[in-house]
Amino acid sequence: MFNGPFTRKFLLIAIGILFTIIAVPLVSYAASLPVPDTSELTNSFPDVVQVGVVLPIQNTRWEKDGALIPEELNMAGYTSQVLFSEGNSITEK
Repeated sequence: MFNGPFTRKFLLIAIGILFTIIAVPLVSYAASLPVPDTSELTNSFPDVVQVGVVLPIQNTRWEKDGALIPEELNMAGYTSQVLFSEGNSITEK
């Protein structure tokens, strides 16, 4: 029934027309939506921890990293807290 070249051509044209009928209103609707202004987004809660970092154990090597990480995050505008898991991910100290 749908084997002939004219039928296949008709089917492709019909699909294209349906796609156009559906897509054009959706695109114009999406273009009319307001874009939120993100220029005023700031850290409104400076005393709330925004980034938590858990390091595996508390030794000299990880203590150095534990001191550097908050400095970098603070310079980027984030508050942070460093915890040590002492080899156990359930308990952080």
